[in-house]
Amino acid sequence: NKMKCKCQPDWSGDQCQVPSCTKDCYHHGTCVRENKKMKCICHPQWSGDQCGAVTVPPCTKHCYHHGTCVRENNKMKCICHPQWSGDQCQVPSCTKDCYHHGTC
Repeated sequence: NKMKCKCQPDWSGDQCQVPSCTKDCYHHGTCVRENKKMKCICHPQWSGDQCGAVTVPPCTKHCYHHGTCVRENNKMKCICHPQWSGDQCQVPSCTKDCYHHGTC
């Protein structure tokens, strides 16, 4: 017969070790305990007490899967992976730009 923890409000997990926020921050943030209260710390582009409001539109087409969408100066911006460029990482780039003797 295995004993189980019955967690107090605002806590979850096998040992009641995980802070638990209302509506789980809509899966757009992380729940933390601050000043004896639970609080959502929202991911970039999300806001509100439970991270349910979009504050900045996301990157177009998710940077075409060739970069990472980040928040910079209250705007969303793509940081491109190597070999990709353009404002949405949609343009292939050749190493050393073909030494300016060819087309990528």
